[in-house]
Amino acid sequence: MCGFQEKNKMSPYVVLFAGEDSGDILGENVVSAICSLGIKARGIGGKRMSEAGLESIEDFEKFPVSGFFDVLPRLFFFKKILRLMKREISNPLCKAFIAIDYPGLNLKLVEFAKKCGKPVLYLSPPQIFAWKKKRASVLQGTKTLVFFPMEKESYAKEGIIAEKVKHPFVEAIENTEISEKENKIYLFPGSRRKVLRRNSDLYAEIAKKISAIGTPIFVASRISLQKELEKTLPRNIKIELSPTNAKDRIAFLSKATFVIGNPGTALLESALCAVPYAVFVKPDFLTYVMGKIFLRIKSLSLPNLLLKESFFPEIVIAPFTNKKQKIGDLYQMIEKLICQKEEIFLKREKLLEILNEGNSVQKSVTEFLLQFVCSESH
Repeated sequence: MCGFQEKNKMSPYVVLFAGEDSGDILGENVVSAICSLGIKARGIGGKRMSEAGLESIEDFEKFPVSGFFDVLPRLFFFKKILRLMKREISNPLCKAFIAIDYPGLNLKLVEFAKKCGKPVLYLSPPQIFAWKKKRASVLQGTKTLVFFPMEKESYAKEGIIAEKVKHPFVEAIENTEISEKENKIYLFPGSRRKVLRRNSDLYAEIAKKISAIGTPIFVASRISLQKELEKTLPRNIKIELSPTNAKDRIAFLSKATFVIGNPGTALLESALCAVPYAVFVKPDFLTYVMGKIFLRIKSLSLPNLLLKESFFPEIVIAPFTNKKQKIGDLYQMIEKLICQKEEIFLKREKLLEILNEGNSVQKSVTEFLLQFVCSESH
């Protein structure tokens, strides 16, 4: 049975949950769609979602985590958040739940919302093409929006009809001019605090090595992470904050000649800005072992997966590996790839073609709200 809070004087609302930067980027358009219909948006999200109109109920900075060793010490915190979110969803004033990425908690909340009889939309659900395909069963009867063809295909195999929508960054880049290249190499050490701490020393070594090719600049996705880098890195290393606005991010990213980072949204956005990249990641021991056992994909980064080829280099530092040798390999890969300008633009055009298919996120979310929410709240 679902618990219910006492009905108060609040207006009807939609609950959202996005627990990391990639979800916050996607959630911005979702919140805008909700608010444009005169409905309140409550839940958990970052700066972008808050600026779009989200009424935040918990500090976003506490959520971005990665790997088993990062999650285990915070189990009690996540149980507390689960209870908080369930109270929000079970309130009679909550008319729907929208999950964005972050499957660890969101799948539990999807199950709970369905038991409460609330309509559910999941934007960027678990990537079951990579692992844990059994997760798909939770999404039966859920409006499911995906960005990538392999996601739609993998869910179809599990009996889930997923709607492919246009990636928001593609929408932003269509009418935005690409900036002139500058002699900069951006390093994205991670959008999660513990990943960033684990990578900062390693990436500092990379920065020293590649300074002969271009000016290395560390990029932080949030102010709190920028301050973290300022504490840990040598003072002579440049640090910049990634813009929150998509068009500003396009102008920022497209100035780089190369990008180095963990697999994630920043690398996809870089490729869409015609900037070559390399994955350089050092997972904790347990995450590395689990990945070796369970991952069912040949590439870690989305552009390579979408292109179905290993065009952009991917280097994983395995336990007990000689990292200096790997950094040397990275240096050679950068030198080689920077010269392939024509090929990089061709890859960009192919990615844009793949990701441009489908409705906008705003349109699909609005259709969902008009069908299930607006009819009840007016």
